[in-house]
Amino acid sequence: MDSHLGGHLTIKVLEGKLTRDVQTFGKQDPFVLIKYMGTEHKTHVHENGGKTPAWGDSFDVNLGSVSDELTFEVRDDEVMSSRVIGVMHVKGSAQAINGGVREWFTIYHDDKSAGEIHLETHFKPNK
Repeated sequence: MDSHLGGHLTIKVLEGKLTRDVQTFGKQDPFVLIKYMGTEHKTHVHENGGKTPAWGDSFDVNLGSVSDELTFEVRDDEVMSSRVIGVMHVKGSAQAINGGVREWFTIYHDDKSAGEIHLETHFKPNK
């Protein structure tokens, strides 16, 4: 895939299988924050989603290049802020290959696996 190739990337954040729990009491309320080139997209908060949240939210991203990096942060929603459960940094090419993917991606906290998020993507290159 040409690393200068850009295009339209649709990202659907399906669900999570989390191994890290940052909630002291009760179940955590996870959401996913996608960061790309100064923009952010946030899924809805899955109240009491615990370690098996489901989202199903879709976002459109205009990739300048498939070599650009996207960041996915899984966070626990708190009253005054949010806490990081795990993070993944991935090149656009990993999301755009073969016109899109549907697979699980590992998130990390302190260089250790914190679980996985299930993503479905569709990529349409610029002409």
